Amino acid sequence: MKSLFCAVILGTILLVKSNWTSLHNSSAQLQEHCPATDIYEIALSTVGGEIFSMLNANHSIMVRFDDSNFYSININKECSDFQFEIEVYFGYYIDVLELKELLELCENGTVIEKLFCDPFSIYSVSYVDDPVFPYFSGVDIFFTDELHHCTAWFRNFITQKNYTVTNVDLNFFLYNMTSCWGMMSLLNQQNVFILPPNEYDMQGMLVLGAMASGFSQPDYKEVFFGTKDGSCMKRFVEYFYLNSYYTSEEYLLSPDVIIEFKNENSCIEVYYNCRKDWDFILPVDIPNKSLAYLQMVIAGEVTLVNCFVLCIFLQKANRSPTTILLSMLAVSDTLTALFICIPTIIAYQFYHHHISFNGTVLSWNLIDYNSCIIMGATHFKYAFHLLSVLITTLLSIQKAIALRFPLWSIRGLTNNRSVKGSAIALTLSIILFLPNVVIWKILSKDVDGRCCIDGDLILKYYDVYRNINLTSDILTVIAIFISLVCTIYITSKLTCLRRNLPWSDNMTVRKKHLMSAITVVVICGIFIASEVLHIMTGVMFWIVTYYESDNKLVILLENTKQYSDLSLLIGFSLNFVVYLAMSTQLREKLLNGAKEITGSKRRKKNDRKSVSNSTTRKYTNSNSNES
Repeated sequence: MKSLFCAVILGTILLVKSNWTSLHNSSAQLQEHCPATDIYEIALSTVGGEIFSMLNANHSIMVRFDDSNFYSININKECSDFQFEIEVYFGYYIDVLELKELLELCENGTVIEKLFCDPFSIYSVSYVDDPVFPYFSGVDIFFTDELHHCTAWFRNFITQKNYTVTNVDLNFFLYNMTSCWGMMSLLNQQNVFILPPNEYDMQGMLVLGAMASGFSQPDYKEVFFGTKDGSCMKRFVEYFYLNSYYTSEEYLLSPDVIIEFKNENSCIEVYYNCRKDWDFILPVDIPNKSLAYLQMVIAGEVTLVNCFVLCIFLQKANRSPTTILLSMLAVSDTLTALFICIPTIIAYQFYHHHISFNGTVLSWNLIDYNSCIIMGATHFKYAFHLLSVLITTLLSIQKAIALRFPLWSIRGLTNNRSVKGSAIALTLSIILFLPNVVIWKILSKDVDGRCCIDGDLILKYYDVYRNINLTSDILTVIAIFISLVCTIYITSKLTCLRRNLPWSDNMTVRKKHLMSAITVVVICGIFIASEVLHIMTGVMFWIVTYYESDNKLVILLENTKQYSDLSLLIGFSLNFVVYLAMSTQLREKLLNGAKEITGSKRRKKNDRKSVSNSTTRKYTNSNSNES
């Protein structure tokens, strides 16, 4: 019995020793990640970090160093100099030596404490699946990377711990099990930057913000605050005025303030979905509302006139090599006008709460994936615009050939060749811009209903996009040059060169030729004038994307871009007005065609009346016979 008792005592001693050793090792492991709480012990001058202000503690900041240390610094109210100097660094990088110099401004007025260091702290943790910022209550942290990474890993971790964790567990997960310390943020950490709203935001549009990224992430992530209700936006702006830290340029807001306001006000929509490192939501410049509706009116006029022209020119009796090309021109102008206007009108009618103002122009932020699909279809406007340019050039060439080779043109310029020329121009335009449509489909990803542009792939395909636009601009310049040469030749042939003929034209012939020459000159002038801004936009885009340029050129590009579409629409609207006003032959065809259409309608109406009268007479006669 004595030996058994001694064995039990010895076993107990060994067990206690083993547990003590385990606890000591656990404490030593914790100390490896949680040393002293004095920031002055960070000796490496290469260490740096990011500084953020903290909510609910007006004089408290958080420093996240790139060696994985997190510190909170409580500042005495009397240290105004330090507070003023340190706010310049909020959200930005600062090295430890600079921070030490700033702390010397308030040497006795700061309390420095390392976060998540107390080994006896115990947290009851649960996952809150907030639609904007999913977070973990109890420890009040969230992760800024993709949801299926650190967020999903920590959910599994707390499940294994039965939703109860200590600082030892938290440090083990952040530093040993994963490297998620670089993506971790506190809920009361004011790391959402918002610029002061402008008049467009206050009308119920979009307020832009940016979430500070983690150390392993390359750049800030956009946060969008949108609402269809202007009064809701005003309430939100007033709310974050009261609950944010204001620096000299921007407001700093914490996620818990955003979550609290959103829970109390369902009218506000917050978007923070493209979490992958290089993914982003694309802003697309659009004209202001008055300019957009002006474009819509012009596009409506172009559509109505061209539909009427097509109804006349496509009649069998009116088909000719010229009218076939004019019909294709009407189709291309109409489709270009519609593709220019419809996306902008959709943006103002259905996505006005996704429109923001960047200080120069308005931008439609393609947040919903449906808006990405709509914007992808607008690439066809460039294809149909190029088709319009090519058809206009073919009309000039056709007219010049007819004057240069009058006998050959009678049998050579046929309807079949006009159809083939139109088909070649259409095929060339579609093939040139089809890669842009395919690239857009590859770049735009549906992430929980949001449209996220893949930043890695855009670097890969951007040269293709630029080269396609450059090719289109070169073709446009060549087409303008050919049209100008043809116009000069046609005008000279109809006026100056006729003086060398062995006979003299009478006044009627001279007047006819002069009118034809003026028509050609006016059409060429409209064509060149409508394309000038488009070409300027292409040239400036090339300079901005290939070379380093100042901000003034970027602003000029943004302003010119929205008026280039307007100039194209004005050119489309004037095309057939000039043709009809100055070409007697085309005007007669349209008038005869219109008479035939209205005449056939009158005949049908008269036929219906005669049938009705005949039926009435038969009915009356039958009734009289019965009586």
